Formats: sequence, structure tokens, C-alpha cells
Amino acid sequence: MTKQLVMNHAKHVRIQAFVAILTRGAFVGVAIFALFKRRCRKHTADDFKTLENGLIKPLKLFQQCEKKEGILEMIRDVQSFKTGKYIGGGSYSRGVLKNMPVAVKVALKNGRKSFYKELQIYDKVSHPNILEAKAVHFGIEDMLFLGLRKFSLKHYFSNFGKNLGIEQLKQYCIQIADGMKYLHSKNIIHCDLKIDNILIKDESGENVEISDFGCAIDLEHDHELKVNGTITHMAYELLKKSINANYSATASKATDVWSFAVTVWQIFHKSDKFPYNFIKVGDIVANYENGKKLPKPVLLPEIIWRYNLLRCFDLDPSSRPSMAELHKTLIKYHNAPIVSTI
Repeated sequence: MTKQLVMNHAKHVRIQAFVAILTRGAFVGVAIFALFKRRCRKHTADDFKTLENGLIKPLKLFQQCEKKEGILEMIRDVQSFKTGKYIGGGSYSRGVLKNMPVAVKVALKNGRKSFYKELQIYDKVSHPNILEAKAVHFGIEDMLFLGLRKFSLKHYFSNFGKNLGIEQLKQYCIQIADGMKYLHSKNIIHCDLKIDNILIKDESGENVEISDFGCAIDLEHDHELKVNGTITHMAYELLKKSINANYSATASKATDVWSFAVTVWQIFHKSDKFPYNFIKVGDIVANYENGKKLPKPVLLPEIIWRYNLLRCFDLDPSSRPSMAELHKTLIKYHNAPIVSTI
């Protein structure tokens, strides 16, 4: 089935070439056909190898069908979308898909493995607090179409942070916890949770979505559990592993829990404020080993901080709460009073 999927893709590329011959003239069309054919050989071989290695599930992901949970629509008609310039020189651009504004992620030559892994994850998730993938296209450039959002939480704080009350900050945390609880129920580890990767979902500014699964791990398919993420949000054991190759540690749901606690800390400061006065990994590790923890944000209810979020920073991963427990606690103590810092 996997091989058939790849061959179908090759056939689709050849059809694109013949259309080019008819619409652009024989000389231009033949040149495009030669380019497509050469690209198709390499692309087909690479995709077949990628699929065989289990990076994405065969067939189901690319069926032409209505959007349902766990299935991405495959866009074959190149006339149904348009793309613009890359944003910030990266792999993203703005675009239009079936008259709807979208963000377009393009598979860069040196990032194809990450691109396919991200497809694999979007194939199996559907949640109000996770950015929705609209469709996928395979051609000269492979593209993933995503919901277009104006602000990350980081930039939203920069522009409107002064206007946000405590209740709204709590709602952000509850929604992120809900999305993370869902991901963990699907055996997906985000690996890079931070306010930069949380998007404002709508114009009201009341709802958020988790995005960017470039570092994520699908425990059901991935065989490599590499240390990924942002240093300031990485769990103690991952930082320790990065400076001591003999230290045994891997990414896990517990490492996401640690990152979530740092993200909450940032949210209640309404900024991407750096949690420490130093950036050397060894210094951060020593800080944790000496028992020093982040100070409680002034606006955060102490009962949530003392009895729940502080547990997220336990050096023993097995002692940290689950995302399900954190989500439940945030709802339970939503109206808890704010008292003096610890």
C-alpha cells in the first residue's frame, strides 16, 4: 500500500507536466516535464523510504476526502491555492486555499524528515486548542496548509498585555493544559511548549491554540527520542543529558509538564521574560540541583503554585503531575484568591 501511494504521487506529478505542455507551449512544457520527471524520481524514492521507515502512516493521510478527525485532505489541483513570500525567510508563507486565508508550511530540503513527522501528528489530532491543519499538497514543493493566525501569545502580550486581566490569563492556562492533556492521550509529546508556540485563535483574544510540532514526538511511531526544545523550558533531566552524555534521560510526557509550568510562569508575567539571569546550561542545572526554583508570579493564586505547579519542577520525572491532573486543578482552583508570594 505504501508503494502504491508513492507511485500514485509520481503519476500526479507527470499529469502536472502534461498540463504544463498544453497550457504553456511545447518548448516550455517539455522543459518542465524533464524537471518534474527528475524531481519525481528522487522525490518518489525519498518518500518511499520515509514512509517505509514509519515516519508517516500510509495512505490514510493523503486520501482525497472530507476533513475528518485523523485525516488530512490531499490537494491535487494547483489552481485551488496560491502562496506568497516566505515569512521571515523561514519555511512559512501566507497563502489562500479555496478562497480561505491560510498559513503555508513548505518542506525545506534539509527539513523533510521534520515536515513528514509534523504531517503524521496533524493526521491524528483534532482539538479546539490545537492549531488545525487544513490540507496537504505534494508537488514541486510539498506544502502543509494551516489555519492563519495574527499573533502568537508572545506577540499578543507585547501589543495588548496591559489590557489582559488575571481571569483571561487563567483561561489561557486552562486551554493550554486541555490541549496538552489531549496530546498526551494520543501519546504525542510536544517537546517545545512555550508562549512563542501558542497562537491567539480569534479576534476576541480569548482563545489560544498550541502550534509548531516540528520537535514533537509520536510515541507510537518514532523510534528516536532525541533531546529537543528550548533551553529555558527544558526539563532538568534533558539539560543534564545535554552536558553529560552518560546521563540517562529521554523526552517524555513529564518533560512536557516541566515546559508547561515554565509557560504558565511566562503567561503570568505577560511576556517572554527569561526565567534566569544566566544562559549557560551548566549554570541552570546547578541551580536546580541546589534546590532553587522560579519565584511565584505575583498574579498567580498561591494554592495553584505551591501545591501543583511547583511539583512540575521536581527533579524526579515520576513525581511530576500529569497534564490531566494539572488541567483538573486549574479548573478547580480557578477562583482561588491571590495571596502573598511564597
